[in-house]
Amino acid sequence: MTTKPSTRPSNLREKSQLMSASEIERTLVRLVHEIIEKNNGAADLGLVGIKRRGVPLAQRLGEMIARNEKTPVPVGTLDIGRKVQTTDREIIEVKLREVDNAEKVLLVERQD
Repeated sequence: MTTKPSTRPSNLREKSQLMSASEIERTLVRLVHEIIEKNNGAADLGLVGIKRRGVPLAQRLGEMIARNEKTPVPVGTLDIGRKVQTTDREIIEVKLREVDNAEKVLLVERQD
């Protein structure tokens, strides 16, 4: 693990760096390959990012899978924190229309 010089103001110091940009990229590439392998390709795959932090990750994974498999991967969003006067099932059904043609849907959430 290498540490690059920080462009942050001098009064802030970096305590630690868990992963470098290249390590994150390698991890995502491995994850993309595993997703493709487990789903026998990406032809019937859709990704749904759980708001907030899962959406950018789902979009990035979708772009990487599409680039690798040369087929578009629909990416939707799901806001599970909103208070709506409907049932949970109805909320999920409305949000999943963004990936309506996908036979397999992978939910994406970033954990801290």
